[in-house]
Amino acid sequence: MQPFKFYFLCWLLALDLEQMKLFRPRAASHNGDLTCGKVSANLANESEIGARRSAFSSSANLKCHEKPGYVWLYRHDREWLAHYVAAHPFIRTRGDLIDWEARDTALSRGLLIANERLRSAEGKPQKVTRAALCRHVAFGHDFLRKPNHFPISIALMEELLESSHDHQVRKIKWAIETYSLTERCAKSVVYRFAGIRVAELKDEECFALLRGKD
Repeated sequence: MQPFKFYFLCWLLALDLEQMKLFRPRAASHNGDLTCGKVSANLANESEIGARRSAFSSSANLKCHEKPGYVWLYRHDREWLAHYVAAHPFIRTRGDLIDWEARDTALSRGLLIANERLRSAEGKPQKVTRAALCRHVAFGHDFLRKPNHFPISIALMEELLESSHDHQVRKIKWAIETYSLTERCAKSVVYRFAGIRVAELKDEECFALLRGKD
């Protein structure tokens, strides 16, 4: 510093030479403090990182991105986070995505609708079988392979299935109405029009149907 500037500074600060000698440059005295500050800051950061890691890894949530501190670790401790995620992958199962109870309820409604459509379809009566019902509902035959997931639908299907006897009764009623058959018709004629080869019902039942007695 030039002498003039030095004395001018002393005059501005109202200090004499002896007081100026007591002055210690801040940079020199602060170097040690600055180092200590960095060490303290590093210790604080390490302490925070440890706390964040502990809270994150001890969380019961299986999804890493929903654990506490995920965003903070991603920004400040990404390498550790990447290793943790790689070592703890979240494996999603199809069971987690499917509401089986709701699907079972929807399927049971579909079976009732399918049953009604089959029985009211035009033309010669079609027998209500598992295959016929499955063709008219969502999921097809898939639910038959998982009976534990569809208890309502499985039980309902067993009730809707049509026996050979009941199917032949419907076929005879259809033949009587379609071809105006009367009780004067021979049994063989009725069976032929109804498309029955091997009768599952008794003769009395056939004649009762011809007389209009169910």
